[in-house]
Amino acid sequence: MSRSASSSLRETGLIYVSIEDMEAIAHAKTIAIRIEGRRRAATFDEKDIAKTFIPNLAAFYAEKIGL
Repeated sequence: MSRSASSSLRETGLIYVSIEDMEAIAHAKTIAIRIEGRRRAATFDEKDIAKTFIPNLAAFYAEKIGL
């Protein structure tokens, strides 16, 4: 995922994604991601997400998780 902005603020976090959800994302045509924190929120639309993200996730899913 990539997005450009000028800011000295940097945050990180982790989420749990079930195998079923990962499969749905890996087989999606497009995705958008909304991240909500306690004080801020950001939405990453299709145009903000690298074109290679879904194909790479699908390849990872097929190789490491899928049967």
